[in-house]
Amino acid sequence: MDEVQNIPHFEKLVDGLFATENTDVYITGSNASLLSSELATSLSGRYIEISILPFSFKEYLSARKIDTSNKYLNYEALFFDYVNETLLPKGVELRESGYDKIYEYLEAIYTTIIEKDITQRHQINDKRAFSNIVKFVSSSIGNPLSPSNISKTLKQDGQNIHHTTIEKYLEYLVESFVFYKVNRFDLKGKKQLAT
Repeated sequence: MDEVQNIPHFEKLVDGLFATENTDVYITGSNASLLSSELATSLSGRYIEISILPFSFKEYLSARKIDTSNKYLNYEALFFDYVNETLLPKGVELRESGYDKIYEYLEAIYTTIIEKDITQRHQINDKRAFSNIVKFVSSSIGNPLSPSNISKTLKQDGQNIHHTTIEKYLEYLVESFVFYKVNRFDLKGKKQLAT
């Protein structure tokens, strides 16, 4: 069942099929309304989740049919392509069509996930602030983030958003696989409670 989240009360159908003897059920979904936390509740733990991630560099080279046994291969240029084009399978297909097509594809994914799935699902009214937070987090990949600091920065721009709202926005982005959270490892004891 593809894009099962479009079927109202799909959980009941899946539950019914699960009870049928000699039946395997595979469901797919590509947006924020089909999340593992909800599946755990609605399907009562009778499922195995398989997350499909973007290509690793090795998979990207394989998809482009690049012979990695060539000792004169320019990995630096290939890695530049990997990072700057896209590491999604469809993006690799679109390479021949040019960067404009890849950009259109990425823009459509962004619009679907950020502007439709997350903002509609969580009824985010301040779309400008949410968009600014997404841009800020995107430009800060690999750096520590603090909802309080983001809130202070937005206040300087005339956008008054409480840090708890920003924390919720960040949770929405993480649960939708837009970003991955990496917890700090250098905190011990009481410092963990204060951060």
